[in-house]
Order: sequence, then structure tokens, then C-alpha cells
Amino acid sequence: MPFCDDCLCRCFVEEKLGTKYVESRSLDFSVSYEESGRETAIFFILSPGVDPLKDVEKLGHKLGFSVEQSNFHNISLGQGQEAVAETALDIASKHGHWIVLQVRRQLTSIVYVQCVHRNFLCQLVGRIACVA
Repeated sequence: MPFCDDCLCRCFVEEKLGTKYVESRSLDFSVSYEESGRETAIFFILSPGVDPLKDVEKLGHKLGFSVEQSNFHNISLGQGQEAVAETALDIASKHGHWIVLQVRRQLTSIVYVQCVHRNFLCQLVGRIACVA
């Protein structure tokens, strides 16, 4: 059961590392964006109830990136989506689009993208697996 795994993981981290590592806190995505770049992907490690996509989409709209303008790609990986993701990464890196890759399971391979365009931004969203 995912809930039990999340609880066990949270309790383990809190016991071994301290409360500050399990407390929820809000982070201003625009600050993270300013610290990132085309060579620096942004990784979101999610906990239950956290969804950074709203903040990413909000900043994207403000800066001119959206699904409607075909320069914002949001792909949930798994079940045959790897080819879709590879194509979107190629397009995004060449044309300066934003791409969000939602990882539902553990990554089985590392993605390398040669960044060509200065506006390219890659964001990976996923839950960290707690291994005992």
C-alpha cells in the first residue's frame, strides 16, 4: 500500500535525519527558475499532496510558454511514452520549449539532451522511492 510506504519512509527519515527533512514548506518556483538554466534540469521530488505543476504552468504562461502555444510539453512517462518523450525533448531543446517529464516509477535510464536553444528548460517530476 503506497500510504503505508509513505508513512514508513517519513518516519524513518524523521527518526534518522530530523524533523526538518519531513516538514512541508512552500517554495517559490520563480526563484528556482532563476537559478536554473538549459544545462541544469529542475528536479521535483514529490511527497503526498504536493503538485508543483500549477506553479510551473503559471510561470510558463507569464513568460510565454503554454500547451496552447505548443511550446510547453507535459509528458507522463510509462507505458510506451518514452518515444513521445524523446521526440518532445528533441523538439524542446532545438526550439527553446519547456518540457515536464513526470516519472511514475524509477528511472531505468539517464536522458542526455544536447541543449541547443537558450530558452530550453527541462523539469523532472517524480516521487522518490524509499528503500529499506
